[in-house]
Amino acid sequence: MTSLDEILQRISSLPDANFWSVLVTSPEQQEQALTELEESIPIFTDESVNVIAVTSDIEALIDAVRSSEAFILLWQFDIWQPEQWRQFDYARSRFSHAKGGIILLTPHSAAQFQTYAPNFASWIGARVYDLQLGLEILTEAESQQRLAALQQFTGKTDAEVIHLAETGQLPTDPEYGEWLVLLGRGDLLERTINVAGI
Repeated sequence: MTSLDEILQRISSLPDANFWSVLVTSPEQQEQALTELEESIPIFTDESVNVIAVTSDIEALIDAVRSSEAFILLWQFDIWQPEQWRQFDYARSRFSHAKGGIILLTPHSAAQFQTYAPNFASWIGARVYDLQLGLEILTEAESQQRLAALQQFTGKTDAEVIHLAETGQLPTDPEYGEWLVLLGRGDLLERTINVAGI
C-alpha cells in the first residue's frame, strides 16, 4: 500500500515531461482520492490539474488529453468493456501529453487494464501503486521493500543510482527520482534535471 504523501513526493520529483502513473484504490475511495489529488497536486508541483471522466469514446478522450495544458487525472474506467481497453491500448502512441498524469483505477479496472491493454501497461512499467488513503508516509521497512523492488526491476544498486545521479547520467524515468527520494538524496534530482537540460 502507498500513502498519498508518497504519491505526491513521487509526482513532485518527476521532470516536466510525459510521465504517467496508475493508482489503484477501492471503489469506495475513488472520489475521495480524486478530490485529495486534485487539491494537493498543485501545491506540490505548481501545476494545474484537469480531471477527465472517461467515456466509451476513445477518440474524444485522446483529444481531451492532448488539448489540455494541465496535469491530467483520468478516472471512471469501470464503465469500460474489453473493447474500449483494446482501443485504448492501440492508441497508446497517441497518448502523449507534456505534463503527464495519473490513471485512477479500481482493482476491477486495474485487472482489465493489465489484460486488455498490455502495451499501455508495459509503458507504465513499475509506476503502478496501490493507494491507501489515511496511511502515513512509508515506514523504514516499507522503504526498504520498495527499494528492493526498484533494484530488482532495474538491475541496479543504490550506490550505482547515486553515482549516476552525481555524474549527471541518471535516466529521467520517474522510478529513479523516487529512488533518490527514498534514499534521502532528493538533493541530487535538481542536478540530474539540470544536466539533462530538462
